Amino acid sequence: MKKLWPYCTIFVLITGVSCTLHAQTKGEYPRQLRISVDEDFINIRGQGTDKAYTAGTFIDYFYKKEHHTFFLERWAPKAGADAINMYGVGLMHLMFTPNNTKDEAPIHNDYPYAGAVLGHFSSYSYNEKKKYSFQAKIMGGMIGEASGAREIQEFVHRLTGTQQPQGWENQLPNDILLNLELAVEKQVLGNNFAELIGGARVYAGTMTDGLEAYAIVRTGKMKPYFRGLMAHTGTPPKSSRNGRWQVYAFAKPAARFIAYNALLQGGIVLDKYKVVTPDIKRFTASLDYGLVLSHGNFGISFTQKILSAYVKGVKSHEVGNITLYFNW
Repeated sequence: MKKLWPYCTIFVLITGVSCTLHAQTKGEYPRQLRISVDEDFINIRGQGTDKAYTAGTFIDYFYKKEHHTFFLERWAPKAGADAINMYGVGLMHLMFTPNNTKDEAPIHNDYPYAGAVLGHFSSYSYNEKKKYSFQAKIMGGMIGEASGAREIQEFVHRLTGTQQPQGWENQLPNDILLNLELAVEKQVLGNNFAELIGGARVYAGTMTDGLEAYAIVRTGKMKPYFRGLMAHTGTPPKSSRNGRWQVYAFAKPAARFIAYNALLQGGIVLDKYKVVTPDIKRFTASLDYGLVLSHGNFGISFTQKILSAYVKGVKSHEVGNITLYFNW
């Protein structure tokens, strides 16, 4: 995806909506709409690409709730009796393409053509006093032609006048994706201007199986991390003595063990013939770093993601992310 102006146009239009989302909340905002785009053409070094994990689109709605009526809200892990509990629902679309998009034949030593569309329910429970959190996410969707990845990429390439990828006939076949993620985070060090947080995550299901260990470093003018999800990018009137601006940098190094990844190896439920079968790397690493800027009920972040290769024999990859946050 060589041009980003369709995304930028959507972002500009949505930004106007933020002007209408005013809340006179003395605490933290109880709701958030988050719109996020991963795109490997976004690169701070000016070396954008169109390969590997090439694009992701995410739309999420988060809300704070004191009384749990939905069964998943009741079953979600809680960080103590005084926890700040938040929940979310959303949609995501993911897309992979090979490094070589000019060859119509199947490529066995490269990323496959693959797309996935999923919905999710998520929970975030923060213990502000003891500085730890529990997170959970359950996802369900489809991989393959049903995701519409081919049509989306070909439409954008026609719109921008760039060369069409030639091998979508070889994309991974339709299959069912169901996955559960659980994570725990704990502050190691922290003060008013800097924080170090350690975390661990486990994935299980028909989409991804694996383990992850990571750290989060934040520094700048910001609210405490464990005050809750909306506090990271929103400051209601009278909720802070230091004004309504937040400006901070962050970094998130991570190491993973991946036992199975349907977006690289194909699904296992319908068990159809897989056109390509790359040799995946079991141990991978990544580094996310970027900047968050927010004022009042609106926030924006930029992230650069450096990803080690998921497939043996190919190089590391970089993906940029732009996220908009609307709190009310």
